[in-house]
Amino acid sequence: MIQYGNVVPGSIKRGYIRGTNIENGSRYIQIINCAPTIPNKTSFGRYDIRMFADNGRTECIHCKQRNHPSYACKDKPDHSKRCYNCSEVGHFARDCQNESKCSFCNKNGHVRNDCADFKHHAMIKSYGNYASEILEGREAQENEKNESQSIDPLQVATNHLQTPDTYHTKSKGTNVMLGASNCLRVGRFEDNLINASINGATLEKIDQCLGAAFENHRVKSNGSNVGKVILSLGTNDLSKNKHDSDQVNVFATQAIVKVKQSFPNADIGVCGIIPRKVNSNHIHTVNETATNVNKFLEKLCLKDEVLTYIDVEHIFTKNGSVVKSLYEKTDTSGVHITIEGAQTIRVKLREFLHPKLSQIQHTPRPGDTKRKLSDISLTPMSAEKDSKQSKPGSSDEYE
Repeated sequence: MIQYGNVVPGSIKRGYIRGTNIENGSRYIQIINCAPTIPNKTSFGRYDIRMFADNGRTECIHCKQRNHPSYACKDKPDHSKRCYNCSEVGHFARDCQNESKCSFCNKNGHVRNDCADFKHHAMIKSYGNYASEILEGREAQENEKNESQSIDPLQVATNHLQTPDTYHTKSKGTNVMLGASNCLRVGRFEDNLINASINGATLEKIDQCLGAAFENHRVKSNGSNVGKVILSLGTNDLSKNKHDSDQVNVFATQAIVKVKQSFPNADIGVCGIIPRKVNSNHIHTVNETATNVNKFLEKLCLKDEVLTYIDVEHIFTKNGSVVKSLYEKTDTSGVHITIEGAQTIRVKLREFLHPKLSQIQHTPRPGDTKRKLSDISLTPMSAEKDSKQSKPGSSDEYE
C-alpha cells in the first residue's frame, strides 16, 4: 500500500461482522499523504483485493464518480436476473434462447467455465507473480522426463501410423464411427471416416448417432456406400444399468441389428467397453458389469462373420489395474480419456479398418522363429517315418 501514501505503523485493524466477534475479511489501514485517487482493485500476492477509501478518493466502478461507494450507486445494473448462458440481463439460463456467450472473452459458442482463456488466466493467477517461472520449470521437467523415458512400442506404432503415408489412408467406400464423448476425443483420424459420435449417446438410443451419420452428404440414403462401421457405445448404458448386464446386452444386440439394416454392405467393428478409473464400490460394480458385457460382445462377434470384436478394454488395464494415466485427472466420473488414451484407441481402430496394413507393420521378435518351429509337431524325418509306418504293405515299408 506504500505506493498510495505513507502507511501509519500499527494502524492495521481487522473487520468484524457487526455485533459479533466473527471476522468479515476486511482490513482497515490509515494512510497519510494519500494519493488523490485510489483504484478499486489491486493484487496482494496471488490474490485480488477490493479497496475503498473515504474522503472521496475511490471511483465508483459504475459511474466513475467519487462521492459514493459502488454498492450505493444508482446506476448499478440489476443482476438479479442475469443469464449465465448469454450474459444478458432480464432472464435466467433455463429460459435462454440465445447462443452461449462467454463472460470472460466475450466470444460466442461457450460459457466461462469452458473457456480456455479463462482456465489459463485462472492458472496464471493461482501462481501469482512467479507464474512464468513455474510454467517454465514445469515445461523443462516434462521435457527431461520424456527424454529419459524408454521408447514405448505402442507410441512408436502410433507415430508411424500418423505419418503422411498412412495417416490419410485411402480405402474403398466410406467408413462411419458411432460413439459417445470418448469417440469425439478420438476424432476424425482418416479422410474417409465420418465421426457421427454424440456426447452422451447410448446403445439404447442408437438412432441418434445413425441420424447424425446420414446427415453427412457422403453417406447415401440407403447406406450402401459405407464399407466399415465402428460401434463404440455402452458406457452410458452402464450408468443406468450397472447391476444388469443382460439389459445392456439386449441394447447392444438391438443396436447391432439397426446398424446392419442401415449399412447393409458394411463390416461392423464392435468395441469393448473400457473400465472406469475411480476406486469405489459403485465403480467396481460398473466395471464388473462392463467385463460381462464385453464377454458377450466377443462371443456375439465370433458367431457372425460381419462382426469383428475390437478389444480396447485391455489397453486401459495392466496387471488387473486401470491405467490411470490414460484418463483425465479432473474427470470425477472416471470415464473420459486423455489425448494419449485416444491415440492408443486409434491404433486399435486402424487395425480393424486396415487389417492388411497392421500385418505389414508387424515387427518380428527374436522369439518368433522359435515359436514357429515349435508349432510344427513333427520334423520332416519323423513325419516321413510316421507316414511309412501308417501304411503297412506299401512299397516304401521298412524291411
